[in-house]
Amino acid sequence: MLRQTKFSIDEDLATTYNGTTLGGPRLRKAMADHVNRYFSPHTPVSPSDVLIANGVSAICAILAFVLGDPGDGVLLMRPIYGKFENDWGITAKYALLIDTVIGVLWKLKVLAG
Repeated sequence: MLRQTKFSIDEDLATTYNGTTLGGPRLRKAMADHVNRYFSPHTPVSPSDVLIANGVSAICAILAFVLGDPGDGVLLMRPIYGKFENDWGITAKYALLIDTVIGVLWKLKVLAG
């Protein structure tokens, strides 16, 4: 038997980033609380440590521009997200090292950034 519960959704905030692509303070706090509760990091995560982005491409772009410099490489294993070449190779000018397992041999394909 299903139990009915009452809840409401704030339509003005439910489908928005609350005025910012950071996700709003409540979402960042919820994510920090979740990480702290279930992953027990050595140093607790605070809401200011959390960044919310609007998709994989945005996250890849942020990581690419923060973690390295043009000409650096990133090692990826197939199967991969189909737009890594755009996000990392074309946009951030990384060299993509794509690893494919063939039986017990490893084949490495290098795509110049």
